Order: sequence, then C-alpha cells, then structure tokens
Amino acid sequence: GGRLNRQLPASTSPATLEQLDEMKRLMEEIGFSEERLIKALFFYEVGSIELLNYAQAGHFIGQLNK
Repeated sequence: GGRLNRQLPASTSPATLEQLDEMKRLMEEIGFSEERLIKALFFYEVGSIELLNYAQAGHFIGQLNK
C-alpha cells in the first residue's frame, strides 16, 4: 500500500487546513489570549496563523498542547 509512503508537506510549505483547525480549536480550548497570540505571531514573524508554514504550525501546536 502507498499509504505509508504519503509524503509529508515540506517544512516550508504552508500550514495544512488540519493544522489551522487544530490551532484554532486548541486556542479556543485553553483560552489563548489576544496578547499571547500577538507574541506568538511576533515570534514566528507572521501576520496571522494562516501564514505559518508547516514546521511552524507543528511547533505552535506542540506549544498549545503543553
């Protein structure tokens, strides 16, 4: 089966819709403040979570899951 060989997106490719959904869900769940979001966006040097790349989104999800 080719299922196991499914290519993961390159780390620099855009965040996936799944990642965006997960980030939004987690932020809502933990009550992630606007202030913390601004700091996170500043850290990743992007204007919105939609602009995160695949690697950054993965990192951010990890942070939100802590």
